[in-house]
Amino acid sequence: MGSSFCGGQPDTSEVESGLVKEYGPKTLQAKEEETVSVIEKIDEPLAQGEWLKVIAPDGELKFEDNALVYKSKKAGRKRIGKYVFSR
Repeated sequence: MGSSFCGGQPDTSEVESGLVKEYGPKTLQAKEEETVSVIEKIDEPLAQGEWLKVIAPDGELKFEDNALVYKSKKAGRKRIGKYVFSR
């Protein structure tokens, strides 16, 4: 598979063919060192053979309780991409 397993966004052809589902993107106005929820509840597991990929431009993505949060290094407008890949 192309760019899906590497860094960055998936190929347009992967999204168009249904190999990748895009959820978002979420654009937010971040403050420096502010923590923001990207996915509030990760309760439901993905189907067998699927995996979640979240892409942030800078900073840190991490789990806190049952949420995925993002902490930006720099203030500004941030685009967070959320994708589900099928194998």
